[in-house]
Amino acid sequence: MKFYIITSHLKDQIEVNQKIVDRYFWYILLSLTGIPIGIFLGNTFSNFTITFLICSISILLSLFFLLKRNILANIKNIHEHGFLGENQLKDYLLKTFNDDYTAFFGIPLNNLGDIDCFLVGPKGAFIIEAKNHKGFIRYTEGGWDHIKVGRKGTTYRGNIGNISAQISKQLNHIKHEVPTLSNVYVHKIICFTNPEVELIVEKEPKNLTVCKLENLKDCILNSKSHLKENEVKRIVDEIKNYCGIEK
Repeated sequence: MKFYIITSHLKDQIEVNQKIVDRYFWYILLSLTGIPIGIFLGNTFSNFTITFLICSISILLSLFFLLKRNILANIKNIHEHGFLGENQLKDYLLKTFNDDYTAFFGIPLNNLGDIDCFLVGPKGAFIIEAKNHKGFIRYTEGGWDHIKVGRKGTTYRGNIGNISAQISKQLNHIKHEVPTLSNVYVHKIICFTNPEVELIVEKEPKNLTVCKLENLKDCILNSKSHLKENEVKRIVDEIKNYCGIEK
């Protein structure tokens, strides 16, 4: 399969967050130096009010920086989890499809992040969103639910958001930027890459396919769409032009 990696929003975020997490570590250490300084000044001037104030401020600052560091570390872990899912999707497609298909990974969309994958080939055009959640994912008329199972077997609700609206906004944007796509039916696929996920689709979403990674090949090859070689080439060329890739 031919492929182009344009960018990776998640990878960029991981690198940025890692730098900030490292910076907060040094902030914490620097704040803690106030404790021995406060003790020294208190003993020097026989004024333990100074010790109390400086040590209190030092401890509060350290706790504040620690809290901020933990929040950013958790966000970084979420991004790393998502980035793993994107790589699993990429590896799967590379092993599954031949050079009749072209995939674009990480197409930037301004304020909408990036498209995980846009695949074009004889069986049509596909916009694919990778999700690396585990647990129970349920889709009903009311939307999406994510049920997680804790270490002790207790269940709790996770946050998955409105991923149907997310992929629709991405498709509308790329269709606006790539004129040829306005005349092509683009299949929307949400692909769950984590092997520990359980999908419960009570009602099929309109104009949207939901599948696990191992079923993605069938979802694509069973498409009723057909694109001629010149149509595939025209779409690929226009996406390359949008992404700034030389033809």
